[in-house]
Amino acid sequence: MENDNKKLWLDENMSMFSKTDTSVLKEKLENMSEEKFEKLQKIKLKDPSYILFISIFFGWFGVDRFMLGDILIGIIKLLTFGLLGILWIIDMFLVPNKIKKLNFEILKPYL
Repeated sequence: MENDNKKLWLDENMSMFSKTDTSVLKEKLENMSEEKFEKLQKIKLKDPSYILFISIFFGWFGVDRFMLGDILIGIIKLLTFGLLGILWIIDMFLVPNKIKKLNFEILKPYL
């Protein structure tokens, strides 16, 4: 039963992590105690598809970078309208992967 809950959680949240992080996470979950797993379940992860949506429509203003915690780049994008669209286009490809890495970094202390 315990491993079923872990497998279900991983299946539901697989899109929140990169493929390499998912394999590491799967390995760590198998050896994790039930108490640690309960704490892990309570962590709020950021959805890469939601951030991509934000990046597409509000990336001109740096909103995506502010959500990532990249305040300086967010301010630069805000003042330059995404460096006249160049950084806006680049971030549409970079931001989802950055969110996946950020999600894994958030989980690391609980693993």
